[in-house]
Amino acid sequence: MNNAIVLFMILGCFVAFSCEKESPCPECWDEKAICVAGSCECPEEAIVTHLNTEPSAEDEEFFPSRQFCILPEQLTFIGYLPRFLCVDTFAIAFPYEPLEGMRLLPSGTPRVRQLTRRETSGISNMNMDLIFNEDYPEGLGIKIRIMNIQPTYGVSLGYGCLNLSDGEISGAATIGFEGYFSHPDTIVGKLEVISTDGDYSDFDGQEMEVNLIRTIPYGG
Repeated sequence: MNNAIVLFMILGCFVAFSCEKESPCPECWDEKAICVAGSCECPEEAIVTHLNTEPSAEDEEFFPSRQFCILPEQLTFIGYLPRFLCVDTFAIAFPYEPLEGMRLLPSGTPRVRQLTRRETSGISNMNMDLIFNEDYPEGLGIKIRIMNIQPTYGVSLGYGCLNLSDGEISGAATIGFEGYFSHPDTIVGKLEVISTDGDYSDFDGQEMEVNLIRTIPYGG
């Protein structure tokens, strides 16, 4: 009987010691992340990417490169690309299914959401104007144009790509996307620098091909 009590006490001490050694779970920067062994990780079903943006002013909070979780959804598309000025891999979400026709929304112009970090409190969705054409002759006949893509790399301010020199803005640019549905799950398109200023003037009109891929197949 005494041996059983001693064994129970030893086991209890071992469990308590293990709990004390377990790493505490931090407050995850991405609200979609989960705590695994004391660190923030994306859920198993998520698409993992990173944001590499920096603040444009000294009094803004600095965010180092951080893991970013994109949860697959039928209205969410992701474009994989190397760095193009201030944009690399990014994801957007439509307000409704584009293949089912144009819809009038209470807010007026349809807007897509880019999934990216904006506020210190976590993740928010940036709205971008969407131009929709149902009479496009190629592919499935639907063309889209997004007027501004939110920077995912480097120094940013709003929708603009910035270049800083001695703490002052010396160049700026904005990037848009244009493409068409070649398949229910694929938008074939390109990023284009649509306006520039200062040091970035040489980038005016430059393009990069990029396809947006639906993260959950249409009708799936």
